[in-house]
Amino acid sequence: MLNKNANILIRIEFLVIAISVLFLVMFILDFRRNRSHAALRQTILKVLDGVSDSMVVYTIGAMQGATFRNQLFPVWDMVVVSFRSSIDYISGRESRGFETGNSMRPLGLALLNSRRGSQLKVQLWTLWGVMLLRSSYRIIARYMALNVSYWIGHSAKFITEYMRGDHEDTNLRPDACNPSTVEGYTYLVYGELSQALRMQKPRYIAYLHIIRGSKLVTLDRIWKCDGRLLSSNDSRGEQIKDMCLAFSVSGLLRCQLEDAELHSDSLFLTRKLARSKILMKGANRAFRILEMELTFLNDTLHTRYPIIFWRGLLSLCLSMAVSCFSFGVALWLAVDIHRIYKPPEGDLMHVVRGANVDIIITWVLMLFMMFKEIWEMVTYLLSDWTRLLLVCKYVEWECFWMRNSLTEKLIWSFFTSKIGNRWHGLMDQYEFLRSFDYIPSTWNGLHSATLGLVPKKNNGAKLSTAVEVPECVKPAIMRTLRRLSIDDLVEEDGRRRLPNEIPSLSSGDMMDSFGWACRLRKCSQVIMVWHIATSLCEINLALDRGVVGVSSEPAGCLCSALSSMKNFFCCSSQPPYLVDDINQLDDAIKDNYLIANSLSRYCAYLLMSQPEMLPDSFLLPELIFNATVEDAKHVLEGTNSLKSRYDTLMKEASSKSSEEKDKIKSKGNLVQQGAVLAWDLLQLQLESNKSGLHWKILAGVWVDLIVHIAPSRNRQAHITRLKSGGEFLSHIWALLCHFGIESSRLWQRE
Repeated sequence: MLNKNANILIRIEFLVIAISVLFLVMFILDFRRNRSHAALRQTILKVLDGVSDSMVVYTIGAMQGATFRNQLFPVWDMVVVSFRSSIDYISGRESRGFETGNSMRPLGLALLNSRRGSQLKVQLWTLWGVMLLRSSYRIIARYMALNVSYWIGHSAKFITEYMRGDHEDTNLRPDACNPSTVEGYTYLVYGELSQALRMQKPRYIAYLHIIRGSKLVTLDRIWKCDGRLLSSNDSRGEQIKDMCLAFSVSGLLRCQLEDAELHSDSLFLTRKLARSKILMKGANRAFRILEMELTFLNDTLHTRYPIIFWRGLLSLCLSMAVSCFSFGVALWLAVDIHRIYKPPEGDLMHVVRGANVDIIITWVLMLFMMFKEIWEMVTYLLSDWTRLLLVCKYVEWECFWMRNSLTEKLIWSFFTSKIGNRWHGLMDQYEFLRSFDYIPSTWNGLHSATLGLVPKKNNGAKLSTAVEVPECVKPAIMRTLRRLSIDDLVEEDGRRRLPNEIPSLSSGDMMDSFGWACRLRKCSQVIMVWHIATSLCEINLALDRGVVGVSSEPAGCLCSALSSMKNFFCCSSQPPYLVDDINQLDDAIKDNYLIANSLSRYCAYLLMSQPEMLPDSFLLPELIFNATVEDAKHVLEGTNSLKSRYDTLMKEASSKSSEEKDKIKSKGNLVQQGAVLAWDLLQLQLESNKSGLHWKILAGVWVDLIVHIAPSRNRQAHITRLKSGGEFLSHIWALLCHFGIESSRLWQRE
C-alpha cells in the first residue's frame, strides 16, 4: 500500500509541509539564537540544524525518484532549498564551506529540474537565479568584510595603529583629549573606508590620511554635533551617544581579544573615558552601554551582520534589493500558479472534493517564502547597525533636508522599535542544598542516545529557575568598583590587578570574624562556602516567616523529564526565592536579601556550569564541586527537605567548640565550613540586635566577590558564552578590560 503512487504523493506532501514549517520556525528562532538562554532549547536547535540537510536531501530524492509526474515538484524543491539556505540569516556560519554549500544547492537543482518540462519554467529559472545570486553575493561580501573592510575585517590590526599617539601624523592627540566633553577623542565610528591608509617611514607606522574629512565620523564629532537629535539635554541624545560609544569601544575590546596590543597612550585615554562615561554614570545607564558593547562585539564575531553592513548603507541596500527581488519572484510564482497553471494530463495530483491540494500547498509555501523575506528585511533594518549608520549619516550631512524635524523623527523611530537582538537579561541560578542529591539519569540517557550531542551532566547539577537581574544589584556593583578606585590601580609587572581587598569587611572586626572564608586557597572553595552559608541564612529567614518543610525535589526519571520540559517552555511556577513575597521584608533587609541570594546562586551556577569563567585552573572547579557533592551526601544522609538539612547542619555547627570550629575553618570540608560560617553570621545578628546585619554582610561580600571573579585572562570563555546567550559576569569583565585589569590579587595564591 505504501508504494502506491497516491500514497507516495501524500508522503511527499507531508514531508514538504513538515520541513517547511520546521525551517520557518528555525528561521524565526535564529533571530534569538545568539541570545538563547535555555540549554535545552539550544540543544534542540543544534539537533535540528544537524539533521536538516539530510531531511532536505531525502525529500528531494523522494520527489526525483517518484515514478509519476507532478510539475509542482520543482517548485517545492526550490522552496525547500531556499528555506534551508536562509534559516541562519543572522547567526551564519564561520566556515567558507557553508556558503559554498549554499551556492552548490541551486546548481544541483538546475541539473534536476532541467530534466522536467514545466509550464512555470520561466518563473522557476528566475527563482533559481535569485538563489544563486544571493549565495554568490554572500561569498563575495564575506570575503570583502574579512579582507577589505577596515571597519570590520581588519579592525584589530587597523585600530592598534590608528590609536598610536607617538608620531607626527598621529590621528589621536593625547594632550588634546578631555574625557568629560569627549573633546579630542577621535575614536573611530564610521567612514574610514573613504580615507586613505598611509605608512610613515622609516618606522613604517600606519596612519589614516584624511582625504574626505566630512565622511569620517569619530566619537568627538558625534559629541560636538549641534543637531537636535544629539542634544545633551535630551534623553534621545544620551541614548544615541551611548550606542555610538558602545560601538567604538567594542573595537578596542576586540583588539584585546585578538592579542593586538594597544599603545600605552590609547590605554590611558580609554581608562579616563570609561571612568567618565561609564563608571561614574548611573548603574542602569552604565550596564546598558556595556550590554550594547557586548552586543556589537558578538555581532562582529558570531553573526552575519558584518557581511550585511561591511560597506555601510550600500551593502545593506544590496541585501535589501536581493530580498525584495526574491519576494517579487515568489509573488509572481504564486499569482501565475493561480492564473495560468493547469495540471497536464497524465500528471498525478492530489484532489479532495474538487480542491487541488498540491496547488494549495504551493500557495502556502509561497506565503512562507514571502514572510521569510519580509522578516529578514525588517530584522536588518531595525538592528543596532542600521541605527548606528543612520546616526552617522545624520552627523555627516549637515544640510537642512537631513537635520529637520521630519528626518529626526524618522531616525528616532528606528530606536523605538521593540525588535532587538541583545542580552536576555537573566542570571542562571543554582541551589546546592536543594540539588546536590539530583541524579541526571534521563538527561545522561539523552547524552548517550545522541552520541554526545546533548552534553553530559554531573550528579547534583540541576539548575533552578533563572531570574532577571535585580535592580539593586547593578548599583551595588558600581559602588564597589568605585570604592576599589580601579582607574588608579598601580601596574605590577606590566599588569593591573584588583587589590587583595574585601571592602565590605574592612570596617570593624568583620575581617577577623569572616575573612577566613575569603582567604581559602581557591576561588571555587570561597564560592561554595559562602553559597552554602547564604542558603542556610535564607532558610532561617524562611522559617521565621513561616515557610516550613520545603522539600527537595525528588530525582526520579519522570520528575527529571517534567522539570526539563518546564525549563524548556519557561513555565516553571516555583518562586525564585524561599521568601516568595519579597515586598513583605523590611527595607533594611529586602535589597540585601535579593543581592545576596541572586549573586550567591549565580556564582554557584558559574562554578557548576561555566567553570572556565572562574580564575581557577581548568579542572579544579569540577573536582571541588564533585567532592562537595559527595561530602553533602555523607553529612546530610537521610534528609529530604531544606528544613531537615538546615536543622542537621546548624545542630552540627552549634555543637562545636571554638577549637573545633577553628579546625573546621582551616581543614574541614566545604559543607562544614559553610555551616560554621552561617552559624557565626546568625549569632552576630542575635548579638548585635541590628535588623538584617547578616544580610548586609552577605550582600556586600557577594558583590565584592563577583567583582574579583570577573577579571580573567581566559577571554575566549566570555566570547564563547556570548555566542550562546551571554553572561551577566561578562559585563563587569568588559568594563574591567577597559581599565586594563586582567586578574585579582585575591586569588593569587599557590
